[in-house]
Amino acid sequence: MFSGWGIRSMSADDAGYNPLEYHNGTVWPHDTAICAEGMRRYGFYDEAGVVCHALLDAAERFSSQLPEVFAGFPRDHSGVPVEYPAALKPQSWAAGAPLLALRTLLGLDVVDGKLRSRPHVPDALGKLRLTNVGYRGRHESP
Repeated sequence: MFSGWGIRSMSADDAGYNPLEYHNGTVWPHDTAICAEGMRRYGFYDEAGVVCHALLDAAERFSSQLPEVFAGFPRDHSGVPVEYPAALKPQSWAAGAPLLALRTLLGLDVVDGKLRSRPHVPDALGKLRLTNVGYRGRHESP
């Protein structure tokens, strides 16, 4: 179901798949980010990193304004994510997807009331550093 840009709403192997049909093969950025966070929570760190990296690449190609949904064409089809004609752009829940992707890559969680980080960042993204993070009325550098 991974298009190379995100997780499709339907597998390309399914008979009903259409990369330009709203719920039958398109990529929803917020769903992609949620799937990646789930992968991380179940220990699939490398897979989560691949998905997050792809989503951040897509965001960059959409000039940092992710649409609510984009076409589910494979990444090697055109080399750029293909816009869905009627998608709202920017869109609020899509705008939050890169933030969840960063949380996933950095492995941020609150454990016993303390902010903890267990990063798993793909080498291609380089180093990420997070400092002075505000939560629960405090600021920390996990």
